Amino acid sequence: MIQPKFFEYKANTSKNQQFPALIVDYASLDHKSGEFDFVFCQTTLTKPIKTKLIKEIKRVLKPEGILITSEIICIKKPAPIFLNDIWIKSGQDPHYNDEFEPFYTTRGFNLIESAEFPNDLDEFYIKSYKILETNLKTMSVEKRVQFRKDFVQEKHEIVSMVKSGALKFLNFKTLILQKI
Repeated sequence: MIQPKFFEYKANTSKNQQFPALIVDYASLDHKSGEFDFVFCQTTLTKPIKTKLIKEIKRVLKPEGILITSEIICIKKPAPIFLNDIWIKSGQDPHYNDEFEPFYTTRGFNLIESAEFPNDLDEFYIKSYKILETNLKTMSVEKRVQFRKDFVQEKHEIVSMVKSGALKFLNFKTLILQKI
């Protein structure tokens, strides 16, 4: 079965722009210490075990290795109740804007660059919603049934973000960090 995040990548990327990607469990990487020059995470480090995840990522990075992480950040603290409900249902423990960079810099990383993409988050969720709807219409009945089972939570999250106004409390931020 295709994992949801891998599917999302393939669904939102044209065939000629796709590249092989490895989907892993960051909590227990099957790699030697110091094996990688570079690790990229996208909306990975919002899991409740993010401290364990970052330790494992740091372990497999070479000295001075690069970590690029892009996460959805909450810009209002405390977050509205309906937004907390979305996070709980999707198993996320979000970063808040003022805690995001310190989470990494206090764990042995130097910040090289930081960028925010507030408008891209709106566009991403709206585009994702449209792609899901289009894919549903073009699938066979059997595939449609399986698709609905596999992605019901993601569709709910997308609809909630777009239609409930949740996006005005969120930002998409990318950090480029170097292991100390």
